[in-house]
Amino acid sequence: MLSDDRLLAFMKALSARSNDAPRPRGEAPADLPADVRSLLGALAGRAFGDVGFATFTELAEAIASPPATPLWNAAWMLVASTETDLYAYDPLGCFRGRKGQVICLARADATECNVYPSLDFWLGALEHGAAEHPEAYPSNGARYWAEARGRLECVALPGGAEPGSGAQLFDHPLSSVNYVGASRNELRFDLFVAYALSRGRDVEPVLGEIARRCDEAVPYCQLGRLEEVGPEDASRYVSWFDGLVAKHAKKKGVTRLLFAQDSVAGGRGFYMWPAATTEEPGFVQRAASFTRAFERFAQVADEIELRFSSERFRFGAALLTFVVRDLLEASAARLPFEGELDVLVDGRLVGRVDTDGFVPAPLSLVELQDAANRDSATRGMRAMGFPGTPSTHVEHPIPRDATLPTRTLRHPDGRSVDVTTEASKWTCTMVEADGERDTFSRPVKTGWEAETFVAAQRRQGFVEG
Repeated sequence: MLSDDRLLAFMKALSARSNDAPRPRGEAPADLPADVRSLLGALAGRAFGDVGFATFTELAEAIASPPATPLWNAAWMLVASTETDLYAYDPLGCFRGRKGQVICLARADATECNVYPSLDFWLGALEHGAAEHPEAYPSNGARYWAEARGRLECVALPGGAEPGSGAQLFDHPLSSVNYVGASRNELRFDLFVAYALSRGRDVEPVLGEIARRCDEAVPYCQLGRLEEVGPEDASRYVSWFDGLVAKHAKKKGVTRLLFAQDSVAGGRGFYMWPAATTEEPGFVQRAASFTRAFERFAQVADEIELRFSSERFRFGAALLTFVVRDLLEASAARLPFEGELDVLVDGRLVGRVDTDGFVPAPLSLVELQDAANRDSATRGMRAMGFPGTPSTHVEHPIPRDATLPTRTLRHPDGRSVDVTTEASKWTCTMVEADGERDTFSRPVKTGWEAETFVAAQRRQGFVEG
């Protein structure tokens, strides 16, 4: 949605830049989207450097006779142009993007287009790009500003498409053209979530920090509203979860529990599989409409047009990880398993569970997993004939002390525990409230020993930090 504040700020920047009289804007066509009506109602016929905003007459002409370029979709609405490019409002969310995104493509012989995620973002890019790059045309400054934030999407048209074939292309957009987010640098939270799990952090501040970071990385797209998604008390779902696990996971040889977001249901739940050592993972349960937290997440994401984006997937993965942690911790004593089970969320190892409870994956193992995944992606791309490495990603930072060898936990009654991990052993120093100390060491065999001990202390009321 185009916000009044962003539009007013841009109009102020435009007025400071030029006092040229606008061209006659004509009559607005009927049934225009509210955002287009607001934008052109304020800016029709005016120019911001080389970017001229369309008049209502030009918009009506473009609707009646769309440009003859393969990438043009008849539902798009012309909102601005330069001597070489056209800017269109996309009410559909083409290329698996957002409804209301802005498409920029060449007037003639377009083989690719650039995509700005929203009208607010595009106006912000024009304003800030012009200020940061005064030597450039505002259209180029906007591109530089968006590129610097990793949010100028480039969607390429496959070779061989003929002018005027846009209708056929958009009949099958996923198989015919690339899509938004296919080539950009992704913002990732895997290490941050692993750190939060390891430190026993509550879900509210973790999801809040992820929402704020997404909003900072993609301004003017209302991603900060994801802070409205709150957790729930998992105990209300324990009986349902107990029954599910008991029914489906008693088979011999089960070593893993796999969870994945339910994208078919619009992010309103998840799938769960048991995985055995002797067979492929079998489908178990689709838990659509599982919790109010998932319902609220889907509602907010739909309201801000966050459909197939990386941010939606990453936020959903964090939410699902904490839901799974709380459910497993509450249900652990009744799990019908022997030994330990690896727990994976969206294909990533997040911890283990046994009848004592949930144990987060050690950060060192998560980092190794990330490195292995990157290597696998690189090999896959090279096997398909793509040179170089796949698109990089930006990992949300974790505190500098997160990887220090010693961790300290304290109890409200005055006791404390220091746990130090080395290459071949881990050492625990337990200090009683009266100062009495006891130290012991154990060998490191799997890499999980210290994390398992810390998780056990946390269940007894110890808090880290």
